[in-house]
Amino acid sequence: MIKNFIAYTDLTTYKEPRLLEWQPTTATLTSKILDGFRETCIFLNKNGIDTRLVMTPFYLATGLQTISSSVTGSWILAQRKNRVKRLVIEKVTCTDGGGGNVWYIDGSNDNGTTWTNIKTLNNTTGAGTISVSFDDDSEYRYYRYRFVKATTVSLTCNIFMVETSFDNLIMLKSLEKIFYDITRSETDVHSIRSKKYSVLFDDALSTLEYSYDADESGVIDDDESVRRKFMTERTGY
Repeated sequence: MIKNFIAYTDLTTYKEPRLLEWQPTTATLTSKILDGFRETCIFLNKNGIDTRLVMTPFYLATGLQTISSSVTGSWILAQRKNRVKRLVIEKVTCTDGGGGNVWYIDGSNDNGTTWTNIKTLNNTTGAGTISVSFDDDSEYRYYRYRFVKATTVSLTCNIFMVETSFDNLIMLKSLEKIFYDITRSETDVHSIRSKKYSVLFDDALSTLEYSYDADESGVIDDDESVRRKFMTERTGY
């Protein structure tokens, strides 16, 4: 099922560094990202993409994990043309005794002989989901997770990766809505930006590649690993 992992910091990092100058209220930005995510889901479903059947988790550990010390997971063969580029820690329970506990996602291209750390993710206390994505040029044949304990910790969690195929669409739709809502005239800078992101959304959709669990098995089979959606019409408002 499609999920949103985009935060306003993703918009300022990857798309609009000056965004907080135009919309300084982060709570508003977070709300608009949620609106952008919902609108993206509606649009995808209307255009033949059942959002229940995308972003199927690629599990790095089987079942719910109980962790209270440092641990290194088993290495797993990469899947889905290396589009699975977000580590997700779904915490069911978590008591973190002060910070410093860190998750790592590592990659190997030589059957696990050497490992490269790709990204780190700081653990947080309390139930909830934390995640980190990594760059498109970081492609490996095998992946594993590590958890390094620095302070007292006790947690139960699911550990998996998901595709980032829809992240760009969510960011573009969110920015389209953010700038649309602060537009004061058809020719002001915000209107121009809103229209720009509407066009970029359509362009991104036209080249979208993603996995699709067509048989609803909960697993991506080889013939489900690449699906493309081509669009020729502009969406607009």
